[in-house]
Amino acid sequence: MGLALAAQGDVKGARTQWEFAQQSGSYHAPAMMMLAALEARAGDRLSALKMIQEVAGNRPELVRAGGIEVALLRTLQRKAEATKQLALWKRKDPTSSFLRYEAIRSGQSDPGLMAHLAADPERILEIATDYMRFGLYEDALDVLSREYPSGTEVIGEPGVLSPASYPLIAYYRGFCRYALGKDGSADFAAASSMPTNYVFPSRPESLAVLHRAIEVNPNDATAHFLLGSLYLSGGMSKQALQEWETARGMNPAIPTLHRNMGYTMLKSGESPERAIELFREGTKYDAHNVDLYLGLEEAMEKAGGPASERARALQGFPELQSAPAALVFRLVRLLGDAGEFDEAEEQLANRFFPREEGGANVREIYVALRLKRGQSIAAQGQCPSALDIVRHLGEPVASLPFTSKGLDPFISSAASKQAVEEIQATCR
Repeated sequence: MGLALAAQGDVKGARTQWEFAQQSGSYHAPAMMMLAALEARAGDRLSALKMIQEVAGNRPELVRAGGIEVALLRTLQRKAEATKQLALWKRKDPTSSFLRYEAIRSGQSDPGLMAHLAADPERILEIATDYMRFGLYEDALDVLSREYPSGTEVIGEPGVLSPASYPLIAYYRGFCRYALGKDGSADFAAASSMPTNYVFPSRPESLAVLHRAIEVNPNDATAHFLLGSLYLSGGMSKQALQEWETARGMNPAIPTLHRNMGYTMLKSGESPERAIELFREGTKYDAHNVDLYLGLEEAMEKAGGPASERARALQGFPELQSAPAALVFRLVRLLGDAGEFDEAEEQLANRFFPREEGGANVREIYVALRLKRGQSIAAQGQCPSALDIVRHLGEPVASLPFTSKGLDPFISSAASKQAVEEIQATCR
């Protein structure tokens, strides 16, 4: 309740709840941390320090409290104590990015930390939000404003943006400037033009940051888009769709915008026709996003669209020959449902299908397709051809290299045995 009230700006109400919660053994430490943050943001860092030291003294395993203790000691010009406590807490957790950064703020050298932070901008935000929670905006601005390394020394996940082009870094930087009585509009403007690939806001602090950016510039499509993503992370689909609709009106070319809107509508019970419209529109701006086509097909299915039309939607993916396996497998199933068996088998020909954790196996798709063809032609009275499919089901096909081995487990599956029995029963 205290966290919820604080998020709504009701500091007095939050304080009352935390003062009550700190009387509980289970919630004493986190409640005291939040009460200390209130004191620090109100300008009483000494009282905040005393409260943090009480927490750290009773709970020596709480390294985050130790980091804040060090930061408050440093800002209170108690350098010797800060140095001593920093060494103590680093012995407890030498991997803590916050403590390592505190060491840099105290004049120590740690070049490896900069490469570590550069590999994932969220690590930078994690440090910044700890500072911001205690009103240490100068320190937050420092970590948000540094020039981070790039190149081979930075080892991160593929596609992750660098700190210099990560919009949340710039938005947080601008927010801190405003909190310090400075002008953060240039940071907000820079953030609005940055890419949003792999940017997923989820921190509660981001709510205030993005709202501030929109207050400064209501026409910031990037801020509206990210705010929508933040709302969705909290299950607030209606608010998310409202923000995304605003962003769409300003800049419909934001990657994943239509994908997010379409799937959110599908999962929240909105009209599938509206989702279809969004998915189709999205293919104009984000043509290689496979989720748009898979989402379009799913929406068409919910709207009662026939398999043949849904297959055509998937075939609209550009460079279909190199399409991801998930789309190809779904297309093959639909073409099989539509009775277009030759076209379905052509989609599997002369391709390499990588194995994916949790994904389908191409051999399973192939066996199911062949048996579906057999069932179809058996129903049409073409029993010799249908039974021939059953007899030769495990034989390799030259244009389908994956058929050279590994078919037996799928031929002997319960679903395959049932299909074979149905073909044989039809052809008696």
